Amino acid sequence: MASVVCVVVRPSPIFREGLTSILAKSPFKPVWSASTTEEMPSKIARIGEQVLVLMNIRNGGTVVEALSAAKARFPAAPIVVVGDSSKRDHVTTAIVAGAPISFV
Repeated sequence: MASVVCVVVRPSPIFREGLTSILAKSPFKPVWSASTTEEMPSKIARIGEQVLVLMNIRNGGTVVEALSAAKARFPAAPIVVVGDSSKRDHVTTAIVAGAPISFV
């Protein structure tokens, strides 16, 4: 099984550092965090490693752009969108843009 390289993408430094801290002791300890996917190196994983992108979107309007940018930068990476499930328009936009859905 390939090892996983986790990256966290979120404009808010407080959220980014909080999520990074929460995941630090898990198998998904982030190796990189950034405001946007463009700030991350395109070659973040070594051979045999898989990239996992965890991103949080503040508003529905940026979901499509953020997902498109992440998919372009890391085409083979699973992308997890973390958000507020009570904001239906954001959830719907994420689904339409191709994000997998999981409610927590």
